Amino acid sequence: MRLNEMPLKKATVITDIDWSALPPEIGRRLRDLGFHKGAEVELQHFAPISRDPIACRVDRILIAIRQQEASVISVKDPDAAPEPALSEKASSSRSTVGQA
Repeated sequence: MRLNEMPLKKATVITDIDWSALPPEIGRRLRDLGFHKGAEVELQHFAPISRDPIACRVDRILIAIRQQEASVISVKDPDAAPEPALSEKASSSRSTVGQA
């Protein structure tokens, strides 16, 4: 899912950014503002008429970016089931070993 496709007011995490799709100066600015893999992000609102730009919260900062920039930012689907923690995966795989 892309950042510009997110529902409003649902926090999620950035999973990838296609830096090659952005001009270098825009990519550098987004990095400086806190856009990176693993950053928490939440779409706050769209501009009233054209829906461009959008306002999003990255960590604790409210930032306006263009739809084009948001379209290269991949995020985790906020409505998807959460992945089990690493320790839960390890314990569940150990509990089934040797059982018939």
